[in-house]
Amino acid sequence: MDKIFCLLSVVLYFFAPMHYSFEYCLVLFISVVFNAYYIFSKDKKNEIVGFNSIFSLSLILVTYIFPLFVYEVFPNYSLFGYAYNEKVITKSTALVNVAYSCYAVGYLMVLKNKPRRILNIRNSLYEFPTLVSKSRIPIFRRCVLFLFIVVVVAGGLTSFKKQYSGEDAGAMGGILSFVWLVFQTFCILFTCINLKYNDKKSFLLLALIMFLLLAVGSRTLPLCIVSLIFYAFCLKRKYSLKRILLYVVFAFIVFSIVGRLRLGPEQDLSGISANELGVLNYFEDFIVCSRNQYVIYDFVQRKGVTFGISALGYVLAVVPFSQSIVCSLFGLSDADLRSEVLTTKWASSDAGLGTHIVGDVYLAFGLFGVIFLFYLLGYIVAKSRRYMFLGNRKGTIIYLILLSGAMFMCRGSYFYSLKNIVWSLIIVSLFGIIKKRRKK
Repeated sequence: MDKIFCLLSVVLYFFAPMHYSFEYCLVLFISVVFNAYYIFSKDKKNEIVGFNSIFSLSLILVTYIFPLFVYEVFPNYSLFGYAYNEKVITKSTALVNVAYSCYAVGYLMVLKNKPRRILNIRNSLYEFPTLVSKSRIPIFRRCVLFLFIVVVVAGGLTSFKKQYSGEDAGAMGGILSFVWLVFQTFCILFTCINLKYNDKKSFLLLALIMFLLLAVGSRTLPLCIVSLIFYAFCLKRKYSLKRILLYVVFAFIVFSIVGRLRLGPEQDLSGISANELGVLNYFEDFIVCSRNQYVIYDFVQRKGVTFGISALGYVLAVVPFSQSIVCSLFGLSDADLRSEVLTTKWASSDAGLGTHIVGDVYLAFGLFGVIFLFYLLGYIVAKSRRYMFLGNRKGTIIYLILLSGAMFMCRGSYFYSLKNIVWSLIIVSLFGIIKKRRKK
């Protein structure tokens, strides 16, 4: 069935009109919803909440709300006030269906190839694998606290407050930016480690830090941490689907309120009151990503792909300061290496306009890149989760970090979690090497 959905999505893409069609977008939406439900029905015995459910929901939100519910009423809603080619809406939306159906094929390929040891996690008492020994928890706690203090002293919280209030859209620079990247990785890895031990002091420290970040309008890291903890609760306590949905709605309301409070007056480009769009305003962060998909698709049709250059930013982030070195050697700018910076540059905007995961891949590698990389994503997600269920440390790290960024991947780069995965694997490996040497 997944291959049928894939073939259907490819056919729908090639026959998609180069003009806006509500009816065609509706067909695309129905197709992707059925595809998502098919995956969920095959996977719900393993987990109800996981990477797949979060990723699928996020991708649908960032792709279909605007063409189905907003465009015909308010085509210049919010960031859509910046120019975009309305003729590519249907075609670029159809491309998302191709990406998702390829992801589904890769994901279900792993589910279909059942190992001899078949695990039904939701019918057993699950324990997360040991990433580091419990005696190392205080070390991680001190590292997280120290890095957070450095971020605060260096003006990180003030920077976030200005940025999200609209006073300053510029990014953190120099050492502060590097420390923040390290801090993010340590927080996410620390949370992954503590899912096994449930150390109260550690969770209390993380809760305090996340509260302070939310207070200045930063939601990305807090949502990553909450996603991991919520996943652990659902997996261990086997909550019903109704109860999970209740918690999800509550969390969504809280984070949406934070998002609405942090918007500055100059960021509202639509001139539309909250009452005019009602509940859709709470999905604004998702809705505006559709524009990036249209702009990127239109750019590729006119000027071609970047042959991977526009995706280099997150790949080079794995090696500290390598991005600046590459830019200096080859005469590139920061905008050239990141699709979200490119969309902002094209619009000559002071506000960061962001990107769309499918557009990010399409800009860098074209249609064949979308087909291959999204198939690979589905395969890696399902494979790493299987290894986690079998007690493998590397599989656990890869899956949990991918899960922590599942919501933001769709609004960002395909390689969004790469740095955190590589750094976390290195850190855990170093602790393992130290442990072995001490035993000798």
